[in-house]
Amino acid sequence: MRKVALITGASSGIGKDLAYIHAEHGGDLILVARREDRLTDIKKELEDKHSVDVSVIVKDLSRIEAAQEVYDKVKSASIDVDYLINNAGFGGSGKFNLCGSEPIQAASWWPASFLSCLCGRVLCNPTGIHSR
Repeated sequence: MRKVALITGASSGIGKDLAYIHAEHGGDLILVARREDRLTDIKKELEDKHSVDVSVIVKDLSRIEAAQEVYDKVKSASIDVDYLINNAGFGGSGKFNLCGSEPIQAASWWPASFLSCLCGRVLCNPTGIHSR
């Protein structure tokens, strides 16, 4: 069976690059990001070029309920996740030592962290032994 990677922040940058690498190795994907048009383009390219299965979930993981929605969608599709690449994030600018903690606290790290907990407990096999 092919390994499945769930990658957040998959519409650009590191998340997109990791999706391409996983597909090049024959792995199936669940791509999560806000930009549906980019995800759709990536899905088509990876499926055509590498003959892998790619699912797309359009979600803004800064929303508190988004992690649960991703979890519910993957679980209802009966997909076992082998790898979670939790890459969704945000950036800022300025001198690091002058930034303070307000932007980090306001960024709502909770949804992405919660997705890690959900995947670790249920979507990913907690024993590390795959029965497929």
